[in-house]
Amino acid sequence: GLHIGSGRTTFAVAVGPGASTVLLCIDRPHGEERIALTERLGGTCWAEIPEGVLRPGDRYGVRVDGHGHDVTKLLVDPWARS
Repeated sequence: GLHIGSGRTTFAVAVGPGASTVLLCIDRPHGEERIALTERLGGTCWAEIPEGVLRPGDRYGVRVDGHGHDVTKLLVDPWARS
């Protein structure tokens, strides 16, 4: 999920071993902005999100590609708050 604190924003998600690409997808008026979660530790993929990219109220989800995953499906963050 999304963590904001200590002057930085990070997003992490648990993934299965078949996940090859994990993308944080932010809904924008012009389309979907995608940020690759390039760091991996065990079964968790994460990335530090640049300041100002993700703002309160933004709608976002995750796309996962790889064996057993369908990148066309947008997964919602179950811990997100409105």
